[in-house]
Amino acid sequence: MVNWAALGAKAGSWSSVPSDLTLAQAAELNGALPLALLITIGIMISALGTAGVFTTTTARVPYQMAEDGFLTRVHEKYATPYVSLLVIAAFQSVVMVFSIGYWALYYVSAISGVMSYGISGPLATMIYRARGLKAGFSVPYAQVLAPVAFVASSFLIYWSAWPYTGYGVGFVASGIAIYLYTKGRKKALSAAIREITRSYWLIVYLAGIMVLSYFGPAAFNGLNVIPFPYDELLVAAFALAVYYAAYASNARVALSGKRIS
Repeated sequence: MVNWAALGAKAGSWSSVPSDLTLAQAAELNGALPLALLITIGIMISALGTAGVFTTTTARVPYQMAEDGFLTRVHEKYATPYVSLLVIAAFQSVVMVFSIGYWALYYVSAISGVMSYGISGPLATMIYRARGLKAGFSVPYAQVLAPVAFVASSFLIYWSAWPYTGYGVGFVASGIAIYLYTKGRKKALSAAIREITRSYWLIVYLAGIMVLSYFGPAAFNGLNVIPFPYDELLVAAFALAVYYAAYASNARVALSGKRIS
């Protein structure tokens, strides 16, 4: 039997249960302490598993940054990108401490992950194919799946809602400034500018998603200038346009940077 009074809800009304009440708390309030303990242990295992996945996968990013000269080299003795790791940790601390909050950090991480795999991945697959590069495994129906994945990933970013889309997009865009700064120190700024010019689609994409989110429905914390479902149609159309523009500007460029005739 459910003790509705202990839950602070009306009898038989699940909708009146406080939204901030966790399952473990609900079980404890109903006297089911073993169930509350089991739920808590499950949450801890799930959280640790997720942390392990993100730690092992995202560790490649600062390592590669250090290998490329971003934020110093890899440590000669311990082979760790210590400065890159410290900078990323400092950024996360700033996000957490200065009133931006946990959810901002969560969405920034999610948007960065989607940008890395959901946006870049489909494009890279088709561009490499156009350049004649082949891997051990070929994704079937990639011509269809790649743009669909690009659009779906764009929805995931858009659905993060304002202002979190702004935080995430701003974080991703900051990488462009870091890239230019690093290449400038290596006296390769002109080559970096050529790369960014060819990647104009990314700047357009980041700005467009942020603007659509800002003027989107009130349900997504927007100004409600673009109501549902027109906002969804605009996001899909915009994502497809960017996808094909990005493909067109990079598919005929060889790895050396020269356009394939």
